[in-house]
Amino acid sequence: MPKLFPIILASGIALLLTFCNSAGKLELLPYKPIIVFSGYINSEQFSWPGNIDYPNRCYLMHDTLMMFFYSQDYQENPWQGDQLRLEIFHPDSVFIVTHSVIFHLSRYSTGPTNLTYDVWPSDTSSGAFGISMKIVSFAIQNGAVISLTNVGVTPHSSGSGDIAGVITQGIISGHVE
Repeated sequence: MPKLFPIILASGIALLLTFCNSAGKLELLPYKPIIVFSGYINSEQFSWPGNIDYPNRCYLMHDTLMMFFYSQDYQENPWQGDQLRLEIFHPDSVFIVTHSVIFHLSRYSTGPTNLTYDVWPSDTSSGAFGISMKIVSFAIQNGAVISLTNVGVTPHSSGSGDIAGVITQGIISGHVE
């Protein structure tokens, strides 16, 4: 009996991760993001819901809220799509602004333009680059609902291209894991 336990356990896990479609074929459960970022980059609408291989994440690391967002088409081999790391620490009561955020966005394309955009707390002094977002619901604690609106980002860019990437009318919604 003890030798059967790993087989039964593996079968149970496989059953939990699959379901039958209308044709009776087993498929993976659909991906549901824990958190989503959407808005406009240079007036073009975008959404970063993540995908089954690169799910969005929102979790605590000490006193910092770590958020990872991926475009639906994001992959690493070959590199394609968008990935964003957002670190929030010590937010103000109504707005989250540059001095309490690290923003790092990488945009991969099949062409010659792979760009990286950043905003760091030290950008507060320059005034040329920055980030701000209005808090609707936010707490640095497990299970907290996250709702941020009016997300605006003017980052500095680096990488093999120089296209400016300004985010406007951004919305972040979901919850902390």
